[in-house]
Amino acid sequence: MPVLIVDLDNTLVHTDAGDETEVASFQENNDTSVGLIGMSKDGKQALMVKIRPFLKEFLLSAFQRFNVVMYTLGSHVYARAVHGIFKKLLPEVFDDHDFIRIIASPVTKGISNNNTQNNPNPPAPPAESELPRSTPKKQVSKYFAIDKFSNTLLILDDNKTVYETEWMDHVIYTKPYRFWHEIK
Repeated sequence: MPVLIVDLDNTLVHTDAGDETEVASFQENNDTSVGLIGMSKDGKQALMVKIRPFLKEFLLSAFQRFNVVMYTLGSHVYARAVHGIFKKLLPEVFDDHDFIRIIASPVTKGISNNNTQNNPNPPAPPAESELPRSTPKKQVSKYFAIDKFSNTLLILDDNKTVYETEWMDHVIYTKPYRFWHEIK
């Protein structure tokens, strides 16, 4: 089966820090397209994750046709937290399907990757947009050999410039999804 690599930030979701008022607003309205990560101990701040419109339909179709890989330059803690939000908000997708692999940056900006699954409120990990600009490119070749996957691998991303040269022709560019800046 062919492989589809999907970027996380600004492709599948848009993540932004929310203050107490913003977080409370989405909690009160039971917005089923918003998940929270890393609620602060005082309950005044969290990362708010908004899933892209029609993500459920896209993923259902993608999982039928591809082995789907989620790839982010964000931390592994962040990637796993968003994966948890997907499972919670999109059970009709993730009850029967899942990513074959989640690839994330080992960069954690001081956040420990250890034992975060047992913590109901892990610290807010950095989103891809918070990482230093010197972050290396997504190294697809580390996981998929170009000679084996050149005809069976596609990449969906909002940023063509983060991939190695040999994979550039495999990138399908999508308009970046930015929700939070539109409403703030």
